[in-house]
Amino acid sequence: MKRQLIIVTSVVCAFIMSLNGGGGPYVASTRDVPNELNLGGRIMGDAGIIATARLLQENQNIQTIDLSGNEINYTGVGMIALALQNHRSINNIFLNYNIIGDVGARVISCLLQGNQNIHTIDLSENRISHIGVRAIANALHNHPSLRSISLNHNRIGNFGAWAVGLLLQRNPRIQCIELSNCTIGNEGARNIFIALRGNNGLRELILSNNQINDGGAIAIAGFLRTNRCIQTFDLSNNAIGNTGARAILWALQEHPDLNYIGLDGTQINDEGATAIAELLRRNNSSVILGLSRTQITIVGLITILQAIKTNTTRGMTEICFEGHRLLTPNDIANINGYLRELRGRIRLTL
Repeated sequence: MKRQLIIVTSVVCAFIMSLNGGGGPYVASTRDVPNELNLGGRIMGDAGIIATARLLQENQNIQTIDLSGNEINYTGVGMIALALQNHRSINNIFLNYNIIGDVGARVISCLLQGNQNIHTIDLSENRISHIGVRAIANALHNHPSLRSISLNHNRIGNFGAWAVGLLLQRNPRIQCIELSNCTIGNEGARNIFIALRGNNGLRELILSNNQINDGGAIAIAGFLRTNRCIQTFDLSNNAIGNTGARAILWALQEHPDLNYIGLDGTQINDEGATAIAELLRRNNSSVILGLSRTQITIVGLITILQAIKTNTTRGMTEICFEGHRLLTPNDIANINGYLRELRGRIRLTL
């Protein structure tokens, strides 16, 4: 393993040298370095991190850096953060799939306080708890440039969700937040959406795999009734049934720019399909519907197709309906009949 790490580190340093015309990892030329630096998945080790940090210090034209999947810990992220503290051009930082933990999250919070140019940061799957999320959220309350933050696969729980909600309440400039598989549950969902009422900046919200059921879904619907700006909304693989889905779908009826609703892997059945049909009759947005691995049968699917047929003014509708029971030849013939009538208005994936 040690020999493999030495080889990979050498490859990273050689790559950085190549950006400088072979001048070595510590001799950087702004003219030769690309705007986007992709070093993801290289397991570069300490020497590679030091070389990367020096490159960032010496080259102010780099706008995007991808260091995902490098097993970077809090020490390594400290070197990178120090190099980026006064960086003039850096906009996008991808540090997902590392091991920075709560200490590294605090280091990132200091970077975000000092560098006001960052637009996007991805910290997914980094062993961050509610403690680290609170530090990051506090640093972002008045950040003028950040538009997107990803915290997927960090066990931030209810308390971390509360910190995220407070952040979104205080900073309406943030447009996208990803919290997939963060164990926030119903209480965490309520904490986020109570704080979010009145927020009209958020465009994309990912909450899949979070142990949310109908109680949390009803709290989410309360937010959606007042926020008409949401475009992408993912609640897939939560324990949401017809009651919660109906509340959310009713709240989304008047959203003019809706483009994605993710309900894959939820517990909705044909009753929930009726609520989807009502949404499609009232909302004319071109939309993608994620309905794979639900309990909707062919009856519910036909109800949805009939609603699309009725609303002749709505845009393209794409439905993902994978992972259901095998359809009979009669079912396939019935679906094909609707698809012929709706040609150019629907895409259906079975």
